[in-house]
Amino acid sequence: MAENDKEQPEKIRGKRPGDVIVRRRRTERQRLRAVPSIPAFFRFIGDLAMHTPIVPIVIAFIILWFVFASVLFAVENGAAGEHSIDSWGDALFWCISSAQTMGASDPLLYTTAGKVIGATWAVLSTIMFFGAIIAGMTAYFVMPRKRPSKQIVATVQYNLERLDDLSITEIETLKQSINTVLINHIEKLKAQEAFSQKAWSELGKIKEKPKD
Repeated sequence: MAENDKEQPEKIRGKRPGDVIVRRRRTERQRLRAVPSIPAFFRFIGDLAMHTPIVPIVIAFIILWFVFASVLFAVENGAAGEHSIDSWGDALFWCISSAQTMGASDPLLYTTAGKVIGATWAVLSTIMFFGAIIAGMTAYFVMPRKRPSKQIVATVQYNLERLDDLSITEIETLKQSINTVLINHIEKLKAQEAFSQKAWSELGKIKEKPKD
């Protein structure tokens, strides 16, 4: 059944008598996956790492997390209090709960130095987590995807603005890039014009046919 659907094109009828279908774009059917595609997930992670600074920010966040947890453990260990930080794991838990802005009722900070360090980490981690990591992921999904042609145009425009700083070799490369962009655009316009002329010609032939 699937093979017959591929072999037989879909029939399209005009809305009015005399309408001609000069172009038809067939959308591919997409099937829902019961199991997520692992390669697609890794491609997404790679694309996210390429277009956003999320990887160095996450690495810096983890390093600072361990550093602040170690300092808090050194300062708060042995402090007088029922819910004091008695282990490095408690310090890690307090730091991650503070970064998530949910706070921790157990353990607590009792020393003045520990409270200052904890407050500094709370502000810094919140800025890094919500202001950088989540903002970077949000920007990835909402940013417009530039086509390769637009990226080339943006690069050419950037180099034209700093033309006096370019060497002869760089100017020659820039010249070739501009010629390539212009030639491709001219060919694209010619193809569109030829397609339009062919479509109008076919439409005129159909209108000239005598009706039975």
